[in-house]
Amino acid sequence: MAVTAFRSGPCRPGPDRRPAPRPVRPDARAAALAALLALALCGAGCARDVRPPAQAGARAASLGSHDLPAVLHGVWHRDDAAGRAQCDRHRALPEDIGEGDAGWMSMVGSLVITPGLVHEYAEYGEGGFNVVEDIERLGEGAWRIDARVGTDAMPDDDEETGTFLLALRRERLRWSPQGTGGEPAAGYFRCANVRTDLYRAAGPSP
Repeated sequence: MAVTAFRSGPCRPGPDRRPAPRPVRPDARAAALAALLALALCGAGCARDVRPPAQAGARAASLGSHDLPAVLHGVWHRDDAAGRAQCDRHRALPEDIGEGDAGWMSMVGSLVITPGLVHEYAEYGEGGFNVVEDIERLGEGAWRIDARVGTDAMPDDDEETGTFLLALRRERLRWSPQGTGGEPAAGYFRCANVRTDLYRAAGPSP
């Protein structure tokens, strides 16, 4: 009977098939430790002050700066044939034209929006002056605005406020008093920046 000889020697272990441990990033580990430490130091009393991020953001928006977002600033003409013709006239004005008839006439019917004012522009620079008092963001591209309202002049400091809705969708702006029902009716497109030679940044004087 044939005998098969085996070579003696050290036993080699087979390959380790266990999954490798997932590395923990230092920043993630530090953040987790900081959170646990804060919870331990705070106790149950802090839990009552925790707000979901969306609620905290909405509250901050309503209590924050009174400046309108930069995306809204500009001269906005109505989205119709008459508004586009007005915009063409406005864009064709030469530089440094000053506050002459051609300047104000090219903005009639528009919304002139600066950081603290929505001006429903009428003849001779009159119209509705809505001085922003408070802003609340309602969602992506939508705001509720409380404003002091002046007719044909800037409002007094003690003027009553009105509430308005602004909505920006696909580069079209809608503006209306709150409570009119449905979507704001007036649609506008952005024609140009507010020119300082035609319009003061803070709005015309009373």
